[in-house]
Amino acid sequence: MNKKKKIVKYKVASLIALTVFLITLFANYILPLRYELVISIVSIMLFLFAIRIRSKTVHIVFIVMMLVPTFGLFYSQSVFNRIFENSDFETNKISFIKLTKSDLTVDSINTDTVFGQSIGFDNDSFDQINEDLNSRFDFNVNMLTSESDFDTVQKLYDREFEIGIIDNAVIETIAETYPWFGVDFEVLWTIEREIKRDDITKEVSVDKDAFVVLISGIDITGPISLRSRSDVNILMVVNPNKGSITLVSIPRDMFVPFSCQNDALDKLTHTGIYGINCTVQTIENFVDIDINYYVRMNFTSFIKIIDVIGNIDVYSNYNFTTTGGLHTFKKGMNILNSEQALAFARERKVFEEGDVQRGLNQQEVIKSVIKKLISPNTLTKIDKIVSSVAKSIDTNLDPADLQKLIALQIDKGIDWKFSSYHISGTESRRETYSIPGQELFVVLPSSESVENIKEVILDATR
Repeated sequence: MNKKKKIVKYKVASLIALTVFLITLFANYILPLRYELVISIVSIMLFLFAIRIRSKTVHIVFIVMMLVPTFGLFYSQSVFNRIFENSDFETNKISFIKLTKSDLTVDSINTDTVFGQSIGFDNDSFDQINEDLNSRFDFNVNMLTSESDFDTVQKLYDREFEIGIIDNAVIETIAETYPWFGVDFEVLWTIEREIKRDDITKEVSVDKDAFVVLISGIDITGPISLRSRSDVNILMVVNPNKGSITLVSIPRDMFVPFSCQNDALDKLTHTGIYGINCTVQTIENFVDIDINYYVRMNFTSFIKIIDVIGNIDVYSNYNFTTTGGLHTFKKGMNILNSEQALAFARERKVFEEGDVQRGLNQQEVIKSVIKKLISPNTLTKIDKIVSSVAKSIDTNLDPADLQKLIALQIDKGIDWKFSSYHISGTESRRETYSIPGQELFVVLPSSESVENIKEVILDATR
C-alpha cells in the first residue's frame, strides 16, 4: 500500500511538472506556435507513458525532463525583461561646477559665493536646485542668472560666477564650442531627478503588420536612463509581410520645430535634452508618420553585440581612413570586429557629406548586425546577446513583441531585404531654442527630400 501511495505521489509530481512546463512554454513567445504545439503533444505523450509504468525512476526522469526546460524558459524571460526596466522613467542630471584653477571647495562656500544658473531651466529643475541648496547650506546662497548654459560657462570663464549650475544633457554641446571644457572645469557635486514619462507606444501585431521604430543613439557614460542628446536618429520601417526593412537617417543637426516646445526651432539632436518622447513626437510631426516604438541605446555598447555574434561584413561606399589614422576601410565589403565597426560608424569628419555619410555608414552596420542576428547559428545565442545589451537599451517595445519577432524568424526564415535613405538639407548657422544667444551649425531641411521620404515610408508600410 505504501508503495502504491509513493507511486501516486510521483504521478502527481509528474503532472504538476508537466502543467508548469506547458504554462511556461505558452507564456513565452520565443518559439513559433506550431513548434510549441508539437513540443506540448510530445510532452503529454511522454507523461501518459510515464503514468502507465509503476516506476519511480521513470517519473523522476520525466520530472527532470520537464523542469530543466521550464527553468530555461524562466531564465530566457527574465533576460528579456531586463531590457525593459527603464521604460517608465528618465533621469535628469544637473552638475554644480567650478573652474579647475579656482581654490573654492564645498566647505568654503559662504554667502559671498556667487552661483549662476540659466533661466532656461524648467520649474521642476529650479525647485530641485533650490531644494538641494537649502538642504546643504543654512543660509541663502547668492544666486544670479544667465541666458543659457553657454552663458553660464562664459560667465564662469569671466569670473562673474564662481559656481555654475549646468544641465548635464547639454555638456557635450558646450564642449563643441569650448573644447577644453573637460579640463577647465571640475564638478563639485551633482543632483539627479527621475522623471515619469508618458507611454506613447502605438502597438501593432509586429509579426503580422508593418511598424516603425526610431533608433535613437546616444554616447554617454552612466545609466541609459540619463537624458542626453540624440546623436543618431534612424527610422526603421519593418514590414514582415514584404520581408523588408527600410532605414531612413535624419542628420543630428537638422533644424526642426520641437513638438514638446511649442514648435520652437532647434537642432534635432537637442530633442534628447527634453526626453525621448520629445524626439519621437518631433520626428513624427516632421515627416508626418506614426512611430510605433523607439529603441534608445548607447551606440558604443550596441557595437559590443559584435563581440558575441562575431565579426560582421560591412559595405563601405568609400576608401577612407578615420580621423587620427587608426582605422582604414576599403570601398566594398569589409570584415569588421567590434572596435573597427564602432570606428566605421562614428567617423564623419573625413567625408564631404559629413553627418549624412555617417548616418548611412551607421545603417550599414545596423544592416550587418541584423543579418548576423537572424542567422540560425546566432539565434541560439539570443540569451547571451540580450544579456550583453540589457543595461544599454531603453525601449518601449514589449518583451513579448521581441519574442514574437524572433519566433517569426525561426518559423519563416525570412530573407530580409534592406533599403537605405536619408533626408538632405543645406548647411547654415542659426540660433537655437535650447542654446539661445549662440549661432550653431544646423542643416536646413530640403522640402523635396522630406516629401520623398514621406512617400518612401508610406510605401514601405503598405
